[in-house]
This record gives sequence, C-alpha cells and structure tokens, in this order.
Amino acid sequence: GFDGRKARTKILKHEAFKEDSLRRYLFRPFDERWCYYTTEPNLWKRSRPEFGKQVRENSFLLTRAAGVAQPEGIPFLYTKTLVARDAMRGHAVAFPLFLREDAETANGQGALPGLAEKAKIDGNLSPLASNYLQSVGLEICPVNAAFLWLSVLAIGYSPAYLEENADGIRQDWPRIPLPSSLEQFKASAALGQRVADLLDTEKPLTGVTAGALRPELRSVAGLKRMDGKPLIADEDLQLTAGWGHAGKEGVTMPGRGKLMSRERTTKELSDLAQGLAALGIPQDEGLKRLGNTVVDVYLNGLCAWTNVPEKVWELYIGGYQVMKKWLSYREHSFLKRPLTLAEAEEVQAMARRLTALCLLQPELDANYLKVKSATWQVPSAE
Repeated sequence: GFDGRKARTKILKHEAFKEDSLRRYLFRPFDERWCYYTTEPNLWKRSRPEFGKQVRENSFLLTRAAGVAQPEGIPFLYTKTLVARDAMRGHAVAFPLFLREDAETANGQGALPGLAEKAKIDGNLSPLASNYLQSVGLEICPVNAAFLWLSVLAIGYSPAYLEENADGIRQDWPRIPLPSSLEQFKASAALGQRVADLLDTEKPLTGVTAGALRPELRSVAGLKRMDGKPLIADEDLQLTAGWGHAGKEGVTMPGRGKLMSRERTTKELSDLAQGLAALGIPQDEGLKRLGNTVVDVYLNGLCAWTNVPEKVWELYIGGYQVMKKWLSYREHSFLKRPLTLAEAEEVQAMARRLTALCLLQPELDANYLKVKSATWQVPSAE
C-alpha cells in the first residue's frame, strides 16, 4: 500500500530536508546503502524511533527468532548502521552492544548526528548476563558488555557450533555457551572483534581490503576482460549475465547468471600456499575451508571477477547467498547503467572479506571447542 509520491508530499508538510538524515542502511548481508531516515510515518513501513536513537556511535548483533530458510547458513550479522527488517530472512532483530539515553530534541530524533546534547551509555545486559561478567571477575560497564556480545559473534561463526546445534538453531533463538574462565572469555571476545571487523564493510582492513594485501587474497575476485584486453570501465561493467530478474509485483529475484568453475592456476595455488603458511594453516585445512576449486563470476559475456573460492561463492548468511544476492539487485535491467568502478571493487572487497572469514574458521572452531569444554553454569537459583 505504499505510495512514494503521497508519502513525500505528506512528510514535506511536517519537516524540511535535513542532510544529516541521510544514513547508512544495511539492506542485505554485505549490502549497505544510503537511505533518508525520518520518524515521520509512512515513508518507512513502520517508524521505530526507539531503534533509531540507538544507532548513533553504536554497534549491533543481528539474529532472528527462528530459521525460515534452507540453507540458512550463518544466523548472525554485525553492523553499525540502520537495519532492514529483511537483512536476514525470518526478520532480523538488532541487539545493540550499548544502550543510549540521549537528551530529547524538539523533533524527537535524538539519534541523528549532532542533535543529542548528552548521552548516558550503558551496557546492554540482562541481570543474568551481569552476573556472568561478575562471576569471571569483570565489572559491569559498557566495554565489558560489548565483549560479551562479541564472544557471542565468535561462537556463532564457528562451523562446528553451527553443525552440532543445527536443529536447535533452526527452531528457536541460537543458544550460546559462555566460557567459564576470564582468559577464555577475553580470547573469545577478541576473536569476535575480528569477525566484526570483517563484517563491517565500511571499515578498511589492512591486508584484506587496504594496503599490501595478504598473499592468499591478492588475486581473489580479480576484475578482468577474459580476452586479455584492457578493461574499459564504462563499456565493460554492464552487469548483463542474468544475476537478477523481476519477479511477481516487481520483486527482485536471483537468476542463474554465468559462472565458470575451474582448478586454481599455478600462480593462484602459489599465492594461496604462501598465505596459508603465513597464517599457520596447513594446506589441506585451508582447502577444506575454501574448497578445491574456484569460480569465475561473469558480469557479462566478456568480463569477470576471477578466482573466487567455491566456498566463498556458496556462503550463506541469514538465508541469503551473499555474493549472488548482491549481484541480483544490480543487473543492468534494474540499474539502467553499468556498475561504477567503485561498485565493481566492492565485489572484490566482499570476496576478500569472506575469504578471510572462511580462513578464520579453524580458530573459530578451536575457540568454540574450548568454550564447550569449560562452559559457565547458570546458578541453580536462576
């Protein structure tokens, strides 16, 4: 029932355009966009100022009440932005790492940059979570509260945890074991921060998306013309390989696209071996996490992102195949223009972040197994 023209006309009667209402917005996994945020009703499906006021200088762990997709993949996300309810299938719920109490402003949008005069920051903890922190010797404060949520993220991205608890996770909120020792808690939280950094697409990561890239990531998602000629941005970046099409009532549906599966070249194998050695990961373990083959992902009949590890391409988060879903919204028939070079490079960055995430899995599994072997027990009185 949404009518954009009517909504705009109605909203302009109540408020003028505000530049600081242009906000980052997590639409789908690894797909951050810009939006115009207002608490005036009808522009958004539902105005949620109580959520909006938490977004300023905050971070969020996302999950859902129950699984609705097969495969669902990883049922967790992390962001620092506004969130679409369908950022995960089954409807994402955003848990803030901190809770803010901002000074109220005349228009009730205290969360918008520059509008809040003061803010009281608390950790987002239940009484039981507070008891846990105290039991491992930590004070109750926002920083330690954030560590707790980051430890949750580290456990949630462990393939061993996801496999062992698949039935329970599918039926209800994920249950996360907590480490019984302070040392393991800090290690788990530190690992969760590394996961969070990889999921935060706005944060440049040295070695992954910025600076001198790690050897195993250098050639991942290389953008090139497959005939060997130089790539011409405006002419060669039209996404016409069939990654998306309009479904019922204009809903964007993923398409088959064009994908070529192959063995790694000698150079790609050499780079991978060098990178795995630097990370201390045996080659057979690295191939287990990335797959024995790679895919070349075509934009059109001539250009492709090459050397994408098969398990990176197949990775699902929140019920969406991450890379394929991103491409489906940017088919030329929807955009009516070629991709910009920045957009094409965003696909490279996405593939490299996901590759680094897959190569973090041995550490994530080891962390989960340590936590599982020495889990904090809820006091019997609670």
